[in-house]
Amino acid sequence: MRSVGFQDVVSLLDRKYRFVVESNNSIFILELERFLAFLRSDSRFYTYAKQLVQEVEANHEAYLKQLDKERQAAIELRKLICQKYPKLDDSNRVENKENIHDREFRYSFANFDNILRLESRSSYPLVSDPLDDDTDIAKLIRILKYKIECYEDRGSDGKKKKNINSSIANKYQDLENGRKFNHLNWLNYQRTSAGVALYHLQQHVKKINPKPEPASAWSKLPTKDKFKVATKFIFEEKIYSWVIYAAYGNISNKSEYNPNNLNVQQLEKILDNVKNDLKRVYEAIRQEIGSQIYNQQLMNNYKGRSQWYNRDYLRSLISNNNGEYVRDREKNLTRDLSLYLCDNGIAALYRARFGSHEIDILEIETNNPIFVEVKVYKSSRDKTNLIS
Repeated sequence: MRSVGFQDVVSLLDRKYRFVVESNNSIFILELERFLAFLRSDSRFYTYAKQLVQEVEANHEAYLKQLDKERQAAIELRKLICQKYPKLDDSNRVENKENIHDREFRYSFANFDNILRLESRSSYPLVSDPLDDDTDIAKLIRILKYKIECYEDRGSDGKKKKNINSSIANKYQDLENGRKFNHLNWLNYQRTSAGVALYHLQQHVKKINPKPEPASAWSKLPTKDKFKVATKFIFEEKIYSWVIYAAYGNISNKSEYNPNNLNVQQLEKILDNVKNDLKRVYEAIRQEIGSQIYNQQLMNNYKGRSQWYNRDYLRSLISNNNGEYVRDREKNLTRDLSLYLCDNGIAALYRARFGSHEIDILEIETNNPIFVEVKVYKSSRDKTNLIS
């Protein structure tokens, strides 16, 4: 694609974005839906949007692996505690289901095992903080902390009556500190990730006019699962209820289109946050397109430099005075291009090896890297044998 083509793509993206953010609040959410559909359907933008999603998936996968490591560390620490202090092992405790605030069971190793088996009762705090850690590993750590505190038995003055084994104390502290660090690291990533912002936008527009589920599906659910689905709807779907008001509240006075009784000012505040997510996605895609434009122009400049100003020098790199090809001619050309890229701020790997494969030039610091395979050919007819 020529650089002018890239410029046309950027201009189209700019126009589409401005049209959405400048639209009236009464139809903004509908225009947002159309914009996201445009990104999915236009191949010129789909690749960039997909890269945002893939980045989130890769980071999420890495986060899950870290959670698994922490989970294993918690299991090992639990074993150490039970081996060293058998009286703290209450793995056989039975839950008092008539008491939903059964604190002793909640902080027992029996519940520890339930959490590991994913059988702990799902709960939604009535009062929560954006920085709260609701992962299973955080629940395991709270149980371990409770057990340690039970053993140390602090008095009314806050002083410990006895100290837990130092090795156990150190392992617990490392586990707790590591969890806090990884939790905040993941939260901060979500707050600034364009991929996460795109995910939020996609979830918003799905609530504009969701396809109804068959009534029979609900009636077939076990009572326990009905409770879980209803609880999830009350606590999780509530955060999307503003979408109904944004889509229909301005053209209807019916209460069903304003389930949370929002006023105009509250809706504007919500839409400002949504527009910030949209801007983050737009800027990320525009940046990637800009990188493509720069790379294309950079290679075009090298082509012009080689054809008009440096032809004789490049010929000297591949042939001797008799016009015969020299050894390592392709390596010589590769070094020249690598030096050019380095002088223009592109940190490319020279003849990088990946197993049995060798790549002449590879830039790996961007989502759209420069990939170059250098070939020397005698005539233009040989070009047909090359893959560009």
